[in-house]
Amino acid sequence: MIESIIDGFIITEVDGTITSLNDSVCQLFGYNKDELTGRNISVLIPDTSAAKHTAHINKYLKSGRSEIVGHGREVSGRHKSGEVFPVFVTISRFELKGQIFFHAIVRDIREQKRIENELRIAAESFNSQEAIFITDMDENIIRVNEAFVRITGYSREEVIGKNPRILKSGRHNSSFYRNMRRSLKEHGFWSGQVWNRKKDGTVYIEHATISQIKDKENKPLHYVARFIEISENKKALISEKQQSTLSLLLRISLEPTGIDHFLEKTLNTMLENIPWLNLQDKGGIFLYDESRSKTGAVRNLSKKHITTCRKIADKKWSSFLQSGSKAPHCNPSPVNNNQEGHIDAYGHYCLPVLDHTTLLGIMILYLPPGYQFDIEEQRFLSQISDIIGMGLTRRIGLDQLTEALHQTESTNRQLQRALQQAEELRQKAEQAALAKSQFLATMSHEIRTPMNGILGMTQLILQADLDDELREYTTAVYNSGETLLSIINDILDFSKIEAGKLALEDIDFDLRNVLDTLTDIISLKTEEKGLTFGIQLAPETPLFFKGDPGRLQQILINLTGNAVKFTQQGEVRVQGALKSETAEAIELVFRVSDTGIGIPEAKQKYLFEEFTQADASTTRKFGGTGLGLAICKRLCSMMGGEIGLESTPGKGSTFWFTVKLKRADNPSRFHNLNQISLKDKRAFIVDDHEINRNILKHQLENWGCRTELFSDPHQALAYLKKSGEVFDFVILDMQMPGLDGEMLGREIKRLPALHDTPLIMLTSISTRGQVKKLKEAG
Repeated sequence: MIESIIDGFIITEVDGTITSLNDSVCQLFGYNKDELTGRNISVLIPDTSAAKHTAHINKYLKSGRSEIVGHGREVSGRHKSGEVFPVFVTISRFELKGQIFFHAIVRDIREQKRIENELRIAAESFNSQEAIFITDMDENIIRVNEAFVRITGYSREEVIGKNPRILKSGRHNSSFYRNMRRSLKEHGFWSGQVWNRKKDGTVYIEHATISQIKDKENKPLHYVARFIEISENKKALISEKQQSTLSLLLRISLEPTGIDHFLEKTLNTMLENIPWLNLQDKGGIFLYDESRSKTGAVRNLSKKHITTCRKIADKKWSSFLQSGSKAPHCNPSPVNNNQEGHIDAYGHYCLPVLDHTTLLGIMILYLPPGYQFDIEEQRFLSQISDIIGMGLTRRIGLDQLTEALHQTESTNRQLQRALQQAEELRQKAEQAALAKSQFLATMSHEIRTPMNGILGMTQLILQADLDDELREYTTAVYNSGETLLSIINDILDFSKIEAGKLALEDIDFDLRNVLDTLTDIISLKTEEKGLTFGIQLAPETPLFFKGDPGRLQQILINLTGNAVKFTQQGEVRVQGALKSETAEAIELVFRVSDTGIGIPEAKQKYLFEEFTQADASTTRKFGGTGLGLAICKRLCSMMGGEIGLESTPGKGSTFWFTVKLKRADNPSRFHNLNQISLKDKRAFIVDDHEINRNILKHQLENWGCRTELFSDPHQALAYLKKSGEVFDFVILDMQMPGLDGEMLGREIKRLPALHDTPLIMLTSISTRGQVKKLKEAG
């Protein structure tokens, strides 16, 4: 009889001895009946739960009350292999011939728990900024989160049980939704941009992702949809990313490389930097020689796909020639066969690559099934196509020129013909170079002018009272704009250096002002990353010079900024010292050290070349133009110095450079802090960072101070309370474990002997509120 029960069924005596069980128990726990009959039920219970189970049974036998007998509950079972898994158990008592027995019905709930866990994970996201709703397989909404209510304007009660089509805007045709359902059916996933309508009738665009939740038999149970409204800030970020990609492709087009390398690097850069192309990460550029069969570059395409792409390209080649249109062609619909030259199971873009009106090739880029493009994407891709066409034209001209020069060894007539051809090609090359210069100048101006406007307006917005989300988005826009502007400035600086038009200033300056500006710029970045930052100037170093402080500062900011960028933990330190001096000039040496990722020895010799970084992945992860170090090298050379590095991968790097400067003509006009005597003054220093303590001790003792140092703020406070000693000033580190500088300063001010003692705080904070708070603390 018990074999007809689907769930596991076990009968035990009072002491837990198993007397009977069905096959379902054996399948569930991995034993056969002989192995379990006569053994204690505890063999099926994890050790951590066995004692508790016995206690419940004993309690029931004594009092007749128990949390487990007569009730169903979820517990853990133990398989013969040792695996612990969830089960649902119902225990009941019965008597037979005056003897008490217990029987338990055991159900495997692993699959149930897995589904519950997937729904729980989806539910935990309900507090996110993403709008989320869950439907059953009939597409009836069963749950929505707060972001859904906020974005759509519908309440939960208004949408529960309704179909998501209540959000339809009417801007998509039926094929759009057919493609969406086909993708969900075949792949269990769909992603793209959708125009929807809010309750108040407002039409908005969102980026949506829909996926299925399935059981262990792969049967769909629910749909989970997530979407986020694409705001103006989001559009600005997308625009900034596109402009950055255009700048990067422009630089690639100007590099002195061959056609194959140029096309391969351009295609990879596009697919890695454009989000809606990166989803599939596939495509190719197909050029055409006289045989109409040349492949320029491909990425992630099999031989079958290359053949299919050639068929598409052949078809579009004729179409573009007949129409003369430069507009990209988009086919977002997935096709499940290769008829008529379509790419199976993918949508695609086709773009003509032109030299003015001459068609040079076709670019084909894969899209996700059902992807909905817009006119802005088409314009963006048309700009990319123009850059590729310009780069190809330049290289084709140079290749033809080289070929023509090789033919000069032929006969006089051939020589004359070759020289005439070379002259024509030279003129074309000059026109291309002029077009390049004009294009670079125009693009630099056209990008920099609106970028300055964006940065200025963004700074004004950041000064307003923003909520956390808007401040995060606005800060991202500002930081990205700063990065793009830095790239443009690097390109312009390098262009001036290359042309010999960069002139150095020759003015008196105070070295301390240069280092103070460096501290203001870098300390905020190190504070954000939790890095220790310090500047140490050797005591014998002169302070007043004549030269170009702006370019010296540019070198220091570039090297220190790189150190911060490539250091995730530890410290960044700048050291300056006198290297040599004569009656006419002073030579300084600076070292910028970090505890970052380091640079392999084989890559070090290339670092100071143009457009070079230690590794291609460095550009993708950290950004940058690869021009910064090349500019530093040129500036050092112009100031009579040199630059180099010492690095160990995984331990960090030290970049050093030297410059030669003249003595200041009128140093007396600078305020000299050394006139303030610190001789025999007593200083009390508390800093948990050993290197910072040693630097402070060394510097102050060189000035004649007597110092007392502590690394632990609690020990320092206890010493002051117990000793009652008086100090002329106290230096505190702001960030210390347990008791920060502000709290310690307030405690010190409460001590009668130190109530009026000046406190100096070591910190990189600079907001008005924080500075005011520290001033109030003394």
